[in-house]
Amino acid sequence: MKDIEKLEPEAIWRNFYKLTRIPRGSKDEKAVIEYLQKFGEDLGLETYIDEVGNLLIRKPATNLESKRAVVLQSHVDMVAVKTASSEHNFETDPISTEIKDGWVVANDTTLGADNGIGVAGMMAILESADIPHPEIEALFTVQEEIGLVGATNLKPDFLKGEILLNLDSEQDGELFVGCAGGVDTIIKLPYRKVETPEDTVAYKLSIEGLKGGHSGVDIHKNRGNAILLLNRFLFNLQKEFQIHVSTFYGGEANNAIPRSATANIVFSKENIEQFLILKEEYFEIYKNEFPEDIGFKFEAFETELPKHVVSRNYILSAIFNSPNGVISTSKDIPDTVETSTNLGKLEMKHGKFYIITLQRSSTEFGKREIAYKIGQHFESFGAEVMHTGDYLSWTPDIKSEILRITKDAFIEKFEKEPAIKVIHAGLECGVIKNIFPKMDIISFGPTIENPHSPTERVNIETVHSFWELLTETLKRI
Repeated sequence: MKDIEKLEPEAIWRNFYKLTRIPRGSKDEKAVIEYLQKFGEDLGLETYIDEVGNLLIRKPATNLESKRAVVLQSHVDMVAVKTASSEHNFETDPISTEIKDGWVVANDTTLGADNGIGVAGMMAILESADIPHPEIEALFTVQEEIGLVGATNLKPDFLKGEILLNLDSEQDGELFVGCAGGVDTIIKLPYRKVETPEDTVAYKLSIEGLKGGHSGVDIHKNRGNAILLLNRFLFNLQKEFQIHVSTFYGGEANNAIPRSATANIVFSKENIEQFLILKEEYFEIYKNEFPEDIGFKFEAFETELPKHVVSRNYILSAIFNSPNGVISTSKDIPDTVETSTNLGKLEMKHGKFYIITLQRSSTEFGKREIAYKIGQHFESFGAEVMHTGDYLSWTPDIKSEILRITKDAFIEKFEKEPAIKVIHAGLECGVIKNIFPKMDIISFGPTIENPHSPTERVNIETVHSFWELLTETLKRI
């Protein structure tokens, strides 16, 4: 695992390796904030923590004392997702990393390059002695992955810089000037249990090993949603013969496309052969529909008959008829998703199905409309609906000065034009811009594929390019 410390730029990879040793799932950032606080204090730098846990480290200018202060910003938390077979404990175990074909990957877990590479880049700037830069305010935010909580609760007097470099983008060669806003829609659908019918058999169904991914940047890539695929099979199965749902679970986070789902169902023994045939038919259908999800499994095993089942299968109809995926694309920016929704998690507890969804849009109207539409849909089935975690989109400013500076730095370094993009994900830039209206903001980063999934990986060569762009931009501000 320590092999990644030998990669270049050494300052980034050394610090990233240290971050992989520290638990930092959302809401479990105490240890990493304490580590970064000590890091700043050991460097003799001003270090502050606000009421919600955001950390700010100030560093005086190096050779650019007359220039304006600049804010560097990344979030410290990561999405903690693992494969079904992994025994990894995100609260205690370090992330196991290795190098494969020019990429750094983790073993059966998310890597945490989102946004650990950005954090490591900031640490490298803070500890540097000879990199020219203006005065630095390094802002490390918390709970970004569960609704941009840290950024949302920033106080207007916490920062003095008016230029911000957000280091949370995930595609080399692209400069981001806008992002989608988002809102969580949480559905609670009550159910009632009845005794299991006689002369029946129980089967456990599971879909595992789908590619999954980020519910924003990967939502358009035709990847299977395990909850939806399993629900689709069950919804259509009940047209053939009577089934009873006993349990239904799937997904791990609202902002990740579900990779796995399981359900226990009960039906008459005389339908076993038909059930197994239909299961195989749907398996073939899904493999043809989602060719990118190579090697996933759709399995059925006979299991112990439960004492109780759900009285009515409302959940199957509710999920089957709910919108999911890309809702609309941008009319102004080609090949850009404007509005989407992701059904990210399903569980049963306290006599209710809990369905966790996330809606994203680059327009406030689009975000609210799809959230209300989904809410009203589930309310028609008797569900209680709550909208929470609402955060703003980031409106592009093509005349931005920091865009011009960063674009010029990119052209000089790499002798080509960068792509100017709006990302369909919830960067903290929109929230920060709302609190600090004068802030001039841009976002960039290395290539990170499949964030929010155990196949997350970061391209080594692009981390070097990211570092060159960051240091060159700082020289030019």
